[in-house]
Amino acid sequence: MFKDQKCTYHRRGGQWITCRSHASLQGYGNVSVSVTVDKARIQKDLKFEYVEDPTIIKLEPEWSIFSGHTPVTVTGTNLDIIQSPLIRAKYNGRETVNVSRTLNPSARAWSMRGQRHL
Repeated sequence: MFKDQKCTYHRRGGQWITCRSHASLQGYGNVSVSVTVDKARIQKDLKFEYVEDPTIIKLEPEWSIFSGHTPVTVTGTNLDIIQSPLIRAKYNGRETVNVSRTLNPSARAWSMRGQRHL
């Protein structure tokens, strides 16, 4: 639990549990963490921090050449908190997904494939 909110179970390993948090009811900031398994409850001095959602401010360039391979830069806020940043491109019903690289906390870059690769 994150304060009074449940965290939906996702998966586990021998030494860890992964859950998906829900939107914060109290806004941004730290909340205490507790774990309950069957009737056992563990509450340690662990903290989880809710931060502002990422926002996209700018996409550059706003065009590309037909052969592709144009680096696309997305600029915004809190982009560094995204665990698996992907960008999708779709043209004539064909789609490709690309993984980004971090330029800095407010910018990520993708290399987009050309039409012949879609």
